[in-house]
Amino acid sequence: MDYIINLHILHIYIYFYFLNCKFDSGFNIRIIVISKNLMEDDIMQSTHTTNIPDCSTLKVWQKAMDFNLIIYDIVEDFPKSEDYIMKPQILRSCTSISANIAEGNALKQLPKREVFHLNVAIGSASETINWLKLALLRKYITQDKYDTIFPKIEEIIKMLYGYRKSIHNCINEG
Repeated sequence: MDYIINLHILHIYIYFYFLNCKFDSGFNIRIIVISKNLMEDDIMQSTHTTNIPDCSTLKVWQKAMDFNLIIYDIVEDFPKSEDYIMKPQILRSCTSISANIAEGNALKQLPKREVFHLNVAIGSASETINWLKLALLRKYITQDKYDTIFPKIEEIIKMLYGYRKSIHNCINEG
């Protein structure tokens, strides 16, 4: 608890420092010195430990991350005209899957919030399918490529539904 309070004080120090100084080349160095001194003292005195759940142990998160890499490779071949339209949309939707799994996993002590993030991940997976279908229609990917990718995202969605169901069961039991 002391550590969190002292970090808050650090932000106040930095805020007042912003108000009372010019923005010159030495600015960043001075902020680093202030924050480094405060944080070293606080870390040495802190007995508070955090237990952040590690999402990398979840199979569904691992599969979503692997899927991200596949999508990143695929969009590299999209035409330049899609650099600001389809390409960023499909990247946002596919990376949102793993990001929401991770965020929900960090909220294990709040099961309803965890379920909320799993629902967002399911929605993002469905959106990704939409973009893949459009890429197929626009001939940015082949039918064979689509047929290779689709089962992967379908498996992720099924795993997300199963994960969500297991959390619902825990909520209903507890």
